[in-house]
Amino acid sequence: MMKAYLQNGLTQEVESIAEVDKNQFYILFLSDDFLGYIYPGIELIHTIQDKLVCIYDLIDDSYIIDKDVYLKEVEILPRILSSAGLGSVLGIDNDGVTNEMVERFFREFSQNKEYEEWRMNIPDLNKILFLNDIHSMIHSLQNVIESFDISFVDIYLSLAESADQLDFLDTGNMEEEEYRVSSAKARKVSYAIENYFIKANAILDYFCKLCFELEHRYEDFSEIPRLISRNKTYGNRKALHIQQKKHTIFEYDETIKLIGNIRNQVIHNG
Repeated sequence: MMKAYLQNGLTQEVESIAEVDKNQFYILFLSDDFLGYIYPGIELIHTIQDKLVCIYDLIDDSYIIDKDVYLKEVEILPRILSSAGLGSVLGIDNDGVTNEMVERFFREFSQNKEYEEWRMNIPDLNKILFLNDIHSMIHSLQNVIESFDISFVDIYLSLAESADQLDFLDTGNMEEEEYRVSSAKARKVSYAIENYFIKANAILDYFCKLCFELEHRYEDFSEIPRLISRNKTYGNRKALHIQQKKHTIFEYDETIKLIGNIRNQVIHNG
């Protein structure tokens, strides 16, 4: 059996999606652990994620002349070097990767026949770390979109669960000095809604950053390039060629304005 959360806040046990009323919004959980779910419009999330996967290849094809050589370089490069930058789990940023560090690695392993190929094919470290940063940005955007989707489902789930336990009181009968304290359930709904708008605003920022990178061409890799988008947010969108393009997130409208306003209210005023 599967559980459907309906638009009116009620729940329904069903054996298949065919039993769900398609004339109203619903979220259908495919398992008891609430990890798998579908709802009308979820295809858009999947499409965005698929398109972002294509951006990885688009970026690589723009800067990599020979894919086989690039993959070979990445394979022989020490993990501590290749993982530096935005996506580093070792806490090493690009500024921390020095020529001395590279030379030390090559020197220490140069006597080992297994690493003899390094002396014949020294990787283009600067370009590799630059591409790592771009990949990390796209990966972060994918993660935020996934979190955004989960937040949306959490709001709906929290509201539906809370509705079963609410005691609707007539606030007109409250005494002058009477006050009420929000329940844990109510606060959970509030947190879910706040997180939803924070994630929505972060998605706008990340797409703006990505567009800056796609519109800019890096030519000099004598040093590791600093990403042009590093200090950019959605507020900098006017510098993009795509800004105000119809039917995109860069067409500033009331919905986009509302997302920013609520996010700022949550962050600055709680």
